[in-house]
Amino acid sequence: MNDVTVPLRAANPRRNPAFAIAVTWALAALVTLAVAAETRIGPVIVKFTPKHGIHLGDLAVFFGCTAIALVVTAALLSRR
Repeated sequence: MNDVTVPLRAANPRRNPAFAIAVTWALAALVTLAVAAETRIGPVIVKFTPKHGIHLGDLAVFFGCTAIALVVTAALLSRR
């Protein structure tokens, strides 16, 4: 009976950051949608129906989440 040796991975391998990037952007989208669904901050910028529209606060959260996700993505890609 032969013993098969399985090589162990290095303690800190450099892995593909695609999963972390996808999670970052998904989290940014979820935060934006959650804020847009639950708050009415600022004036209405675009009106869809009498009760639905895009508020100025929604745009601020969108651009803030996008900026954070871009910084995290750049940091993850620069580690390659």
